[in-house]
Parts: sequence; C-alpha cells; structure tokens
Amino acid sequence: MTHRYGHDFPYATFLVNFTGSFLIGALAQYTMRHPVDVGTFLRVFLIVGVLGGYTTFSSFSYENLGLIEDGRIGLASLYAAGSVLTGIGAAYSGSWLMRLLP
Repeated sequence: MTHRYGHDFPYATFLVNFTGSFLIGALAQYTMRHPVDVGTFLRVFLIVGVLGGYTTFSSFSYENLGLIEDGRIGLASLYAAGSVLTGIGAAYSGSWLMRLLP
C-alpha cells in the first residue's frame, strides 16, 4: 500500500484495522446467533486471538506518534478519529450483515 499510495498516510494499517473490525463484528454476531456451531473457546480464540492479532493497535499508535512528531497534528487527529469511527462502523456493518442471514 505504501508503494502504491505513498508515505503520507498509514494506509495499510488503516485498511487492516477496518477489515479486522468488520470481521470481528460479523464473527461475534454469527457466534452469538449460532452458539451450538461454535464453542466458547473457539469464539474467543478467533475473535480475540486471531482477529485481535490481525488488527494492529500498536502500529496505529506508533504511526500516530510519528505523525505528531513530524508536526502533522491535523493528520494525526484525522487518522485517530477516522480509525476509531470507521472501526466502529465496520464492526457494526459486519454485525448488521450477519443479522440479515437466517
């Protein structure tokens, strides 16, 4: 992503966190609606372990720090707010989509 879109914004981390949030919302909703299909251990392992490891809060924090240290406070603020809002929106969208399934 950096090669294609440049170094001005942490696009890759933003995308990973967005997709991870969507998948967490979808999987959480699915496993709540179908508890017989997925046991508690597997549910926690997939949501917290696999998808929690896939998303990159530490990278997000470090990249935001770099933007602040470079004096790009506005972009850092946009990145922080945008990441949180789109992450919540993506989790909601994944959850909503699973509610549509029988």
